[in-house]
Amino acid sequence: NANALQPIVDDTAAAAEQTTIPKVTLEDINELYFTPDEQKVISLVEKGMTNKEIGEEHMNCSISKVEKIVSSLFKKTGSKRRPQLVTWCKQNLDSEVEDDIPKKSSKKQKLNEEKEIMDLIGKGFTNNEIVNNLGVSLKDIVAVVDAMLDKAKVSNRTELMRWWNSKESKTS
Repeated sequence: NANALQPIVDDTAAAAEQTTIPKVTLEDINELYFTPDEQKVISLVEKGMTNKEIGEEHMNCSISKVEKIVSSLFKKTGSKRRPQLVTWCKQNLDSEVEDDIPKKSSKKQKLNEEKEIMDLIGKGFTNNEIVNNLGVSLKDIVAVVDAMLDKAKVSNRTELMRWWNSKESKTS
């Protein structure tokens, strides 16, 4: 039968139209590449949240789980620190930060960081232990502690704690 050898579609343009590949958006790729937890952590890191805040206030999970997620994000993005992760995300993702999570003002964030760090210093934590607990860089911890020492006009952590506790008792 001669008709059996005829191609089903003679027109290659018509064939191309029938086999169009669906467009994939960056959002589709992001959803495939990052887990929902990773996507949430990205949005919270972009807002300046610490691992503790992310875990306790927004994801209802342990700090160590948040640290694992952040570590996974570092590997996926090639980042070594949170600021690099934020920069990478801003450059490569169309990430829109969740509207229900308020962005902290830098002054409020700074005061919160100071309080968290001072609370840990008061518990006897070293700078490296603070780094592990808060998930920020050693450089950032040293900068905050140095700024606090300058602010209090003291030269060591013991005097700093004395100053901090007197300041805190006045505000309570």
